[in-house]
Amino acid sequence: KGLVRPASRRPSSVASLQPVMSAISTLSPLEAPVSLADYQVDEVVPDTARMRHSLRAQVKMKDVVVEVRTYEWDEPEGLIYDLPVYHVSRLLTRMRHKQRIRWRLPNEPYPRSVAQISIVPPHSPIMVESSGGQATFVSCIFQPDYFEKALGIGEWSNELTATFLGVHNPFVEAVMERLAQEVVFPQANSDKLLPALIASLT
Repeated sequence: KGLVRPASRRPSSVASLQPVMSAISTLSPLEAPVSLADYQVDEVVPDTARMRHSLRAQVKMKDVVVEVRTYEWDEPEGLIYDLPVYHVSRLLTRMRHKQRIRWRLPNEPYPRSVAQISIVPPHSPIMVESSGGQATFVSCIFQPDYFEKALGIGEWSNELTATFLGVHNPFVEAVMERLAQEVVFPQANSDKLLPALIASLT
C-alpha cells in the first residue's frame, strides 16, 4: 500500500515530547543513540560533505524510527546513501523554483526525479543529488525483517525502488504528514496513534 551525524543544536521540540510518551521512547540527538540510518550515513558521507542538517524531532518504536529532519545545501551536491535499513521519506516543504532533489539508482545511468515519497532500501547504494536550497522530510526508518514481512516481500529490487519513487499515493502522503505532526507536536494520545499510523503504511 505504500510508503550525518547528529545535529549539534538540540531542538526544543524533542524535549517537549517526553511528558506525553509512554510506550514510545523519544530520542534527543545529544542524550540518546542516533537512529540506525544516521549511524550508517555517517560512515559513507565524507567529512568534506557540505550538506548541513538539523533534527526537529525523533521517536523510536520497536521496529521503526520516525523523525523530522531539515537539510540545507549552499550549492549542488551528490551523496551516496548505503544503509542497512529501509529509509522511507516524504518531502514536507515546497521546493523553490528550479530546486531539484533526484535519485540515481545503482542500475541506471541517469538520475530520476522523485514524486512525493522516496525510499533508500538496505544495501543498495543510491546517489541523492540536490541542486541546493533547503528541504524538510519526515522519514520512517524500518528494520528490514519487519518491513519485508509486513509487505510480503522476499527480496527488494532496483525495479521496486524505481516504481516506488514514481508513485503518487495521496493516502500514504497524508499518513506521513500526520506522522510528522504527531512527532513534532505530540498530543495526549500520540503513543497510541503513532503505531496505528505506521501499521496503516505497511
